[in-house]
Amino acid sequence: MGWIAGHGSISGVVAPLLASLLFAVASPLRADQIAGPYDVEARRELAGRMMKPLVCPAPPPPVFAAAGQIFYRPGTGNADVDESARAANDKLAAPANEFMVFVVRTADDYMRSRPADPMRAQCVLSWLDAWASADALLSPPDRQGRYLRNWTLADLAIAYLIIRDAPGLEVASQRRVQRWFARLSSAVNEDFRNGTERNNHLYWAALSAVAGAAISGDTALFQWGIDAALTGLREVQSDGSLPLELARRSKALGYHVFAAQALVLIAAFADRNHIDLWHAQNSALLRLTDLLVRALQDPELIARKTGYPQDTDDLHGWPSRQALSWAEPYYAVFRDSRLVPYLRAWRPHIGSARNGGDMTLAFGAELP
Repeated sequence: MGWIAGHGSISGVVAPLLASLLFAVASPLRADQIAGPYDVEARRELAGRMMKPLVCPAPPPPVFAAAGQIFYRPGTGNADVDESARAANDKLAAPANEFMVFVVRTADDYMRSRPADPMRAQCVLSWLDAWASADALLSPPDRQGRYLRNWTLADLAIAYLIIRDAPGLEVASQRRVQRWFARLSSAVNEDFRNGTERNNHLYWAALSAVAGAAISGDTALFQWGIDAALTGLREVQSDGSLPLELARRSKALGYHVFAAQALVLIAAFADRNHIDLWHAQNSALLRLTDLLVRALQDPELIARKTGYPQDTDDLHGWPSRQALSWAEPYYAVFRDSRLVPYLRAWRPHIGSARNGGDMTLAFGAELP
């Protein structure tokens, strides 16, 4: 890891420092000059295996405007769910979610294939190109659709970064996809850059910004993502908690996990671009991950902090493969021995498509 970003105000110190140290270039930064969150070929060498041939299905019809339905009951701290509203939201979100899941899993399988399977990379590109050519997701979303579009951009962009250097990809197709990501990243950033969010939505907007910027080469967008992550890290308390996520009452643990996953992936992007976010804001991210490790060891920890028993259905349990999505990137850097029994129990395939894909494949470090 390189120099440490994050001490001082964003407007007065961090942004000029980023501009002068990271982005001091004489000509526009190319897309391949902003690194993705991991080295695909190194991960293939470490974890790859022979894969069965893939028959790429036709991509589904594009979604033009992301849509959903707010499903938390008012006045409950976004904790109590109206199940009929959630079912309606799931139905509205399904087309975008199903597209995202296939793209992420196929990109992961390309990184997993050894020898590298160009058909999987071509399949990912063909799906993205189909939506790019139709200007998918570029129509104004509704309120819940803003969140869905933000999460979807982050996951699709990471998937594209996995396959972008695959041999034999059609140049014209890649250019269309890259232009689409640039437009989509700009639209999503407009949704969040002037907003009031300081909770997990800001962290995911920061992740979608750095991931989109790694494709487009937009250094200003990358800087905004780093700055937004630093703003989020200022929210971390001395005990590692996030007050706005504790306010989720019975959902507090799940939202701490969701927030942490975005932040550790931004830290991975930052690491690969010579920025240390792990120790920024007096090691705020390490305090947050420490809280989650302690919550694994003491499952009632967050319940005591909130006064509410924790609902872990959205996490598929605590722990679970989905709930440990943040742990692989963190363990890969710090080798926290407290995590070893949980990683050993839930490997392989820790993570989920909604949280950036297979985190064991992407980051998994050898256990003692």
